[in-house]
Amino acid sequence: MKAASRWHRPVQLVTLILFLILFVAARRPGHWPLPTDLFVRLDPLAGLSSGLAGRAIPIRFAPSLSLVAITLLLGRVWCGWLCPLGTMLDLVGGPVGRYPSPRRLHRLRFLILFALVGAALLANQTLLILDPLTLLTRALDAITMLGRWGVMTARAVSHGNALTVAPAPYLPALLTLLFWGAVLALSRISRRPPGSTMKDGLGLHRFGLSTRITSGAEGGTGSGFT
Repeated sequence: MKAASRWHRPVQLVTLILFLILFVAARRPGHWPLPTDLFVRLDPLAGLSSGLAGRAIPIRFAPSLSLVAITLLLGRVWCGWLCPLGTMLDLVGGPVGRYPSPRRLHRLRFLILFALVGAALLANQTLLILDPLTLLTRALDAITMLGRWGVMTARAVSHGNALTVAPAPYLPALLTLLFWGAVLALSRISRRPPGSTMKDGLGLHRFGLSTRITSGAEGGTGSGFT
């Protein structure tokens, strides 16, 4: 247990850095030794949603089956060790204070999962933003977009020119950032915020042969949103 706890944070940070590198690589031309959508391919929830919406077996998401298998064997490995958003939630800090009925909040994740699956059956993947990887990717895209808009605005103002780029097209990016911020803030209230989409094999960690490696060693939020 002590050995696992010692490696917990380094593994989290390496995974987060790798995710950020692949995020930047996906938006730049060139050949990369790893697929830039590696984390997406490991996402069982995205694979399930894509398969239901497309009425086909998404071969692209075949690697996510390995995540499901690992979850069945070891428990919450993804949430506790590998999920980039989970690492961010741990860095923000664990929950503080006392809360009246957190179990009721946790039950919301099942409703969200059922809603996401129902929408996917109707070929609608809008709710996939509730998936941790999707949310984090869109939040980073929003930061990039709003950053560029801010630079253009500053340049226009510094040269005494009127603002030529309307802010309206950037409102969705702003809303995405606000939602992401709300999730980070919620991690201070609950170890598993109600937006949880059960990334770990869609909740299959409950049937795992071992949960001690991923629960006792975490010591943090346990990846919160995931």
